[in-house]
Amino acid sequence: MQIFHEQQLVASHPRMYKPGARSTVQDHLPPEAKAYLMRDPQWCLAQAEKVGERCLELVHGLFAHRVLDNLRAVQGLRQLGGRYGKRRLEAACARALDHEAGTYRSVKNVLEKGLDQQGLPLPIALPDAYGGKSRFSRNPELLN
Repeated sequence: MQIFHEQQLVASHPRMYKPGARSTVQDHLPPEAKAYLMRDPQWCLAQAEKVGERCLELVHGLFAHRVLDNLRAVQGLRQLGGRYGKRRLEAACARALDHEAGTYRSVKNVLEKGLDQQGLPLPIALPDAYGGKSRFSRNPELLN
């Protein structure tokens, strides 16, 4: 495919035969798109390490499966750090990991609701019936 502007050849791209396929020349991208493409997984890991240990742990968890699918989410974490600050992002990552919800969405929710600035809730004391100390519970040692 050739693209002309005022009878001058501006760009030439190979023809793509599969529906939805793209042929993009890197030089034709706007600056923000070039910057996005330069933020590869190694860059993201280095940025997460600058934020803190728990943020790096969360990024490693996201990159453990399907790195390219989660790359956009990890880049989004970096943007959250710019908006809320590194300290808050690290606290939000820690809270998300403590609740086994290590995703971009959960970290964003924690930051939006200000939960990173609150302490973790105290554990709930369960009644004795749930701990095997109920009046009618059987002694497991006697069950053979």
